[in-house]
Amino acid sequence: MLSLRLCVLKAIVLIILLLLVVKGLFAKTLSQGMSDYVLRYAKRLKSEDLLRNALSVFLSAGDLENAYIVAKVGTEKFPKSLFWWKNLMNISLWIKKTKEAQIAFLKVYHLSKLRKVRVNKEKFLKLAILLNRFDIAKEIISEDIKKGKFPSLNDLIYIYENAGCPFELMNILKKRYEKTGSKDVLTALIHLYYRYGRIEEAINLIKPLEERKRLSVREALLYSQLLYATKRYDKALLVLKNVMYRAERKDIDFWKTLSDLSWLRQECELAIKASYILYEMKKARVVDYARLYWFYLYQKKDSRLAMKFALEGYKKFKDFNFISDFLYAASLTNKWEEIVKAVKSLSPADFNKLKENPYLLEIYLSALLKTGHVKEASSISKWAVIEGKLKPYQVILLADVYFKAGRWQEAISILEDWTEKRLDISVLEHLSYLYQRLGEEKKFKHTNQMIVSILKEKKVSKSKNLKLLLSYARVLKNLEKPNARVVYERLLKLKGVPVRVYLDYLDTLPKRRWKKYLDLVRKEAEKRSIDKDLKINLAFKEAEYLAYKGKYKEAVKRILPYEEIPDNRLYAAFFHNIANEWHRAKELSKKITCDPYYTPYEKKMAMYYIMDIDRFWEKHLFIYGRLISNKTYGRHIKQIYSELKIPYKEWGLFRINAYTFFNNNDNNGQHYKISGKSQVSVSIHSIENLYDKWSLALLYTDTKVGIEAMMSKHRENYHLEISSYLNDVEKDETSLLSIFSLKSGVSTENYYKLSKKFITGIKARYGFYYFPSLEHFTIKHKKSKNYDYDYLGYIFSLEPYIVYVQRDISPTLQHGFGFLYEKGHRSDVLSELSLPDPIPDFLYMPYYCISGMYFWGEHKNIFTWGLPVGYMWGKGYSGMFYSPYLSIRYNIVPSLDIVGSAEYRRDTISNTGELRVRLGLEWR
Repeated sequence: MLSLRLCVLKAIVLIILLLLVVKGLFAKTLSQGMSDYVLRYAKRLKSEDLLRNALSVFLSAGDLENAYIVAKVGTEKFPKSLFWWKNLMNISLWIKKTKEAQIAFLKVYHLSKLRKVRVNKEKFLKLAILLNRFDIAKEIISEDIKKGKFPSLNDLIYIYENAGCPFELMNILKKRYEKTGSKDVLTALIHLYYRYGRIEEAINLIKPLEERKRLSVREALLYSQLLYATKRYDKALLVLKNVMYRAERKDIDFWKTLSDLSWLRQECELAIKASYILYEMKKARVVDYARLYWFYLYQKKDSRLAMKFALEGYKKFKDFNFISDFLYAASLTNKWEEIVKAVKSLSPADFNKLKENPYLLEIYLSALLKTGHVKEASSISKWAVIEGKLKPYQVILLADVYFKAGRWQEAISILEDWTEKRLDISVLEHLSYLYQRLGEEKKFKHTNQMIVSILKEKKVSKSKNLKLLLSYARVLKNLEKPNARVVYERLLKLKGVPVRVYLDYLDTLPKRRWKKYLDLVRKEAEKRSIDKDLKINLAFKEAEYLAYKGKYKEAVKRILPYEEIPDNRLYAAFFHNIANEWHRAKELSKKITCDPYYTPYEKKMAMYYIMDIDRFWEKHLFIYGRLISNKTYGRHIKQIYSELKIPYKEWGLFRINAYTFFNNNDNNGQHYKISGKSQVSVSIHSIENLYDKWSLALLYTDTKVGIEAMMSKHRENYHLEISSYLNDVEKDETSLLSIFSLKSGVSTENYYKLSKKFITGIKARYGFYYFPSLEHFTIKHKKSKNYDYDYLGYIFSLEPYIVYVQRDISPTLQHGFGFLYEKGHRSDVLSELSLPDPIPDFLYMPYYCISGMYFWGEHKNIFTWGLPVGYMWGKGYSGMFYSPYLSIRYNIVPSLDIVGSAEYRRDTISNTGELRVRLGLEWR
C-alpha cells in the first residue's frame, strides 16, 4: 500500500513539474518567478529520487536554467554524491557558468580520487584544460608519465607551461630525448630553452645536429634565432645562407629572419631579395616595404619602383611615413602630377598631417604650381600664412616653394604679408636675400636697415646673445658698414661661436690678413666633421685667397668639386676665367641662362659675363677709324721742313686700326698719319691670364724704327702697369702734335684699393722728344755754335689721385680728385726755330672728374661717360681745362658690336678746342 502511495506521489510531482515546464515555455515573462518556485520546491523535496526525477524532467525539456537550480540543490543536500557534482559540472559548462563548473569539477576529481573510482582520464584532462585547471591536468598526465605512458608532445608542453612548471617540463623532455632520440622532442626542448633564456644550453643541443647532418630550414631558423639572441650575428646569418637554396617561398618566418639579419649586417642585396619574396607572397611587413623603397631609391636610383613600394606600403598599413617617402622620391624626378594625385587620395586626417609638415607642404605646393593648380596652391598658402600658425622657418620654406617655381613676386608677397603682422629677424633676413637675388637693391638695403632698427631696440650693442650678434654682424656686412668688423671681433671672443663666423669675418678684412683665419677653420674642419655648406664656403674663401696671391690654377682646383652647385656656378666661372679656362667659364655661365632655378636678374648677370668673356677671349676682328679734329695738328711741320729743306707731302688726318685675335696673342696693326708724317706699327699682346698681360710693338716712322713695350699686373687690391717706348709718335700732348714729334721714355701707373669705396693711385711719365729724321742736320747758331737740331727737350709728369666709388653696380658713379704736375725742358735748337714753345717749363693742375657706366640689354650694351674739369697754370699762362667724353658699345647681333667714342678737349696751353671721334666694328 505504501509503495502505491509513493508511486502516486511521484506521478503527481512529475505532472506538476511538466506543467511548470510547459508554463515556462509559453510564459517567458514569468521565468524568474518560476525559477524561484522551482528552487523553493526542490528544497522542500526530501527524497533524492524525486530530486533526480525533477532534474531528469528539466534536462529532457532542455530547461538548463532550472536543471542547474535542481543540481545545485542536489549538491547542497547530498554533498558526497558524485552524481550531483558531475551533473552540476556539466550543466554549468553548458550554461557557461565557468566558475561553478570549476568548483564542481574539483569536487568530482577529489571525490573520485578519494573513492578510487575509475574515471575517464581523457575526458577529465579535457575538462581540466577547458576549465583552466592546468594543475589538475598536469597531475593527471604526470601519473601517466610515471607509468610510461607519454602524452601528446603538444599537450604536454601546453599543460606544463600553463601550469607554471617549464623547468620540470624541460627535465621530462630531456629524459625523453635521451631515451628515444626523438627529433621532435629535441626541437621542443630547444624552443623551451630559447623561450626561458637558457640560450647556451639550446645552442649546445643543436650544434651536434649541425655537425652530423644538414639542418632543415626550420632547424636552421631556430639555430639562427639562438645565435642572434647571443649577438653572434654573422654566424646566425651564415646558418640561414647555408639552407637558403632549400627554403621554399612559403617559409615566411625564414624569409623574415633572413631579411632582418641581412639588413643588420648591411648585406642589402640579400635583405632585399628576402623582402621581395615576402612582397610577392603578400606577407611583406612595414619594414619590408621601407627596405624596398630605400633600396630602389638610393641603390638602384629607380625612383619609379621606390614610389610604387611607398604608395603600396601606405595603402596596406596606413603608415603616414610612406607618404613622406613617396613625395620625396617623386619630387626628385619631377613627378608632379603623381604627387598631386597621391595627395588628393589621402584621408582628411592624413591631409591635415601633410599641411602641418612644412617639408611635405613644400613638396606638395611645388607640385601644384608645376601642374598649374595655382588657385589651390594659393588657397593652401593663404591658410598657412594667415590662418595657420606657421613658425618663421616654416613661412620661409613656404616662400621658397614659390621662389623655386619661378613665381618670385608671390614668394616675396608671402614674406611681406607675414611680416606685416609680426616681425621676425630670420624672416626679414630671408626676405632681403630674395630681394638680392632679384636685383632689387633698394628693397634689399631697406630690409637690412629694418633689421638693424629691430636689433638696436633690443640693445644688441650691449648684448651677449650669440644669435642676435650674428644677425647684427651679417646685416652690417650687407650694408657695407665699417663697424661690421668690430661686431665680428666681439663675436669671436664669445664661447661656442660657430666656425662659419670666422669665414664671414674675412669679408670685412683685407685679403692679406686672411691666411690666419683660413688656417684656423681648416684645422677645425680636420678635427671634427663640418656641414657641407661650411666646406663649400671654406673652399671658395681659400680660392679667393689663392687668386689674391696670383695662384689661379690652384684656386680653380680648390673649387672644382663644388662648381656645379647652382648657387656657386657664376662665382666658379669667375675663377675659371682668371685662370685662362674661359671655355669652362662660359659653359658654367650658359647653364645659368637656361636653368629655371635662377631669377631673371641672375640670368642677365650670367649673360653679361658671357659677353665679357666673348669680348675678351674670343677670336675677333676689330676695324675702326679715328678722326682728330684740331686745326693746330701738324701746322708747323711745313714750316720746319721748309727751313730744313726736307720734301713734304700732305697726307690728311685719318687713322685706321685693324686688330686680329688668336688664342692669347693679340696681333695689332696700326697706320697713323698727321699732315704728311706717318707711323706704322705691328704689335703682339700676350695675355698670361685675365690680370697679367704684356705687349711688344715694332714701330716704323718715316724711316725711323721704334719699339714699344708694356707689362701690367692686376690683383684684387692693386694694379701695376709699366710702359717703355722708343721712337714713338706723341699722340696726347696737343702742342707737340703740331710738329709731329717722336718720343722715347717710360711711364707707369699704380693704384691701390683702400676699401670698397676708395682707390688711390699715381701716374708718372718721363719722355724726351725729337724730330723724325734719320739724317744728321746741323744749323749754325748766331753765336757760331752747332746744335743737333732733332732733339726738342723732355717732359716729366707726376699725377697722384684718389677715387671715391659712390656706386659700384650699374649705373655706376665715381668721383675722382687729382693733381697733375709737369716739369719740362726745351732744347736751344727749338728756341732758334720761329715756333711757339711746345714744351712748358712747368705746369700745375688740380682737377675733379665725375664718371659713370651703365649696362643695358640682354647682351650687355655699355655706355660710359665722364667729365674732368681742372684749373691749370704755368709760366705765362693760366686757365681752365675740361674734357668731356663718352663711349658706347652696342651689340647688333650676338657676335657683332659697334663701338664708338667721342672726346672734346680744351686747355689753356694750346688755347684751341680738339674733338676726337672713334667709330668701329668688332666681330667675334
